[in-house]
Amino acid sequence: MCCTVENGTVRIGFGFLRDWGMDTHGIQKDPQHPTGRVTVNLVDGQPSYDIEPDQAYDNIDSQQVLTLLDSKEFSLLYHGSLLTRTSQSRSMLDSVLDAVMLPSFVDINLRPPWWTKEDAHQSLSQASWVKLNEDELLTLMEVDSDSTVGLFSFAREFLDSYNLELLIVTQGEYGAFCITKGDMISGAPVEANVVDTVGAGDSFTAVMILGLTYDWPLSTTLERALEFAARICEQRGATAMNQALYDSYLKKWQV
Repeated sequence: MCCTVENGTVRIGFGFLRDWGMDTHGIQKDPQHPTGRVTVNLVDGQPSYDIEPDQAYDNIDSQQVLTLLDSKEFSLLYHGSLLTRTSQSRSMLDSVLDAVMLPSFVDINLRPPWWTKEDAHQSLSQASWVKLNEDELLTLMEVDSDSTVGLFSFAREFLDSYNLELLIVTQGEYGAFCITKGDMISGAPVEANVVDTVGAGDSFTAVMILGLTYDWPLSTTLERALEFAARICEQRGATAMNQALYDSYLKKWQV
């Protein structure tokens, strides 16, 4: 069976991914480590994460990645900042970035104890596009929310300090905004019957990357990302097992 549920955990096999038309050539098999186990607890409706150490994504084989990248063309490299929580994975990422010279989209996730300011700085200095939430921006800027300087000003300073092409700041129930070197665009929140918010950030980011790939106007991309994230919040868990959900949006967006 290609997709099973065990004790509330969804296990997805290669057959399931291929049935959905996904390319599995870049997926590495690691018989020694769990794929990536995270326990999610909801506290007052908000998720908290217990991220276990020594997972498969901490032990990616850089040579396999380079071989894959050499065999196909790619437009960008996406990774979350949690990828750099070990020296091995940090070294792997650096070797890949040095070898292929792809622009990178970095999703900042400051999950204690799995981050340091030094690692975050290194990832940010290598990025072209960055997504983080309001609290993460204030943490990395080492300021508090009571500052007389507005959030947009902090975001502008952050963008300039890392010479980013695009900075995306999510604000939960207040929507999100994007800043480029010459523009700032705000996106209003989309009304949703929230079941849980697990996966909302990743679904939002996926649509932002889709917009970059297809060269959508930034305002359109932000609007679509917020809409899709709101829809994911209306279900339990981060991933829908019904492919029709995704197909409906791809058809609507003419992808």
